[in-house]
Amino acid sequence: MTTYATVDQFAAYYNVEAIGINSSEIANVWLPYGWMRVNERLSKSYTTPFSSNNATARDLSIHFAYLGILLRTRNIEDSKELKEDLDSRIDAINKNNASMVLDDGAELQGSDNNLFTAYSSTGDYKPTFDMRDDIYQRVDPDLLDDLWSEDT
Repeated sequence: MTTYATVDQFAAYYNVEAIGINSSEIANVWLPYGWMRVNERLSKSYTTPFSSNNATARDLSIHFAYLGILLRTRNIEDSKELKEDLDSRIDAINKNNASMVLDDGAELQGSDNNLFTAYSSTGDYKPTFDMRDDIYQRVDPDLLDDLWSEDT
């Protein structure tokens, strides 16, 4: 399962024993849920998935995982407060009023159109298929060169 955080990182924020959910369920259900929610909410502004050193993505995914647990099993007032906080943070990041931060403290920088790129191996390629008629479709030659290099 793909996640931005580990069970130990989750447990550093939230008391796993008090939640009453075992670490296997946190690792296999709730942390992937947090990963998915972060990607859903930030994919309009960033290239996802994020790198493993993105502290902001990790932090948000942990809180989204806990929000999922709260929504399913706990007090609605607690989940409401956490959801409002997460919505506020995501909104600030998407509106360029807050930055995503990497483990070393570096911030991801915005481009002219306020979209951000967070490590993408395919960011410079044109789409394989575009809106032209079939007969005029072309594959990006840089993509072909890179694929050829990987195979040799």
